Amino acid sequence: MGAPGTWTWRATGTTWIVHHDGGVDEALAGAASRLVEADEARWSRFRPTSDVARISAAAGTWAAVAPETALLLRAAEEARVASGGRFSPLLGAQLAAWGYVGAPGDAPPDRAPRPEPAVGGIELAGAAGRERARIPRGAAIDLGGIAKAWMAARVADLLAARADGDAIAVSAGGDVIAARGDQRIRIEPVAGHPGALEADVREGCGIATSGSGRRAWRLGDGTPAHHLLDPATGAPCAPVHVTVVADDLVSAEVAATIVAIEPAQAAMSREAVLVRFPDGRTACSQAWPSVVAQAVAS
Repeated sequence: MGAPGTWTWRATGTTWIVHHDGGVDEALAGAASRLVEADEARWSRFRPTSDVARISAAAGTWAAVAPETALLLRAAEEARVASGGRFSPLLGAQLAAWGYVGAPGDAPPDRAPRPEPAVGGIELAGAAGRERARIPRGAAIDLGGIAKAWMAARVADLLAARADGDAIAVSAGGDVIAARGDQRIRIEPVAGHPGALEADVREGCGIATSGSGRRAWRLGDGTPAHHLLDPATGAPCAPVHVTVVADDLVSAEVAATIVAIEPAQAAMSREAVLVRFPDGRTACSQAWPSVVAQAVAS
């Protein structure tokens, strides 16, 4: 077994890191990065040949999708239904209207666009290996955070199956999954909230962070905007920063998005949830104290 360390690469607009205690060699790290690249090629709305871009271009009609895409789309649609629409994968057109067409704020409009709430969901049909997907006419898919979490979970499965060692974690921006061994993970810091925190995350579980300041820009008239849109309005939600620890990373990511849009949901969540507001206030779920610990070093 090799020396403890990290493997790092760029993908999905963020930095991916594999933390390990010596059990992930260069070949396995390369396989992990190639898996992420293949998934991003399928699921990025910014790649015109991706499954996501093709479904959006064919909105109102059926489009063939890869089996891996069908699994992710089904999970996204189930999350939309279970959340009563608080989470929606159909905000691609709204994000583009607000100026998120490549890098955040690449093409900001002069003023806020007309409100366009997310309408409908994703339909899936066909036998395994021949799946098709359809979305309402005029809609566009943005899988954003749920796709990143899904990718990280797939990398974690790969490493857990093939790596040596007792401690492996996969980090994708604000999303981290404990691929092997229980982990103590540093929580992303937030301006106005001094002190460093860590969370205890069990093997196989994940911690997700969703915040309005991570992908933010200004419109031509100075109006602030960011990537977290409320499906009910199609407009950016109020500034907030949410961290969730859950039994799986995809559930943590979905919960973080829902609470960011509607912070009052934190008190009702069964997951471990921390909400940090720009004015220094915090809110949390009943489960949060069971996973959080003050970090030894800030």
